[in-house]
Amino acid sequence: MDELKEAIRKLHETLRTADHVDPELQGLLQTLDDDIHAALHIERPDGSPDSELEERARSLAARFASQHPTLEPILRDVADMLGKMGI
Repeated sequence: MDELKEAIRKLHETLRTADHVDPELQGLLQTLDDDIHAALHIERPDGSPDSELEERARSLAARFASQHPTLEPILRDVADMLGKMGI
């Protein structure tokens, strides 16, 4: 879990220094970040992991690949870690 926290911290730092980030993508990233934090602290009612988070992280990574290539590998790493955690 420390690796995931570090990757998210790195993502936030990279976002702060990135050239213009589309407000829609920035909003999607914030929602993903909020959902990751919630998933790490709150279990779903049925007790199953939210595998949708991994898919959303991969989708965002693909969208960032052309406009912000420095963010794409970080998001891909976050998606990989979420998958390994079953989130």
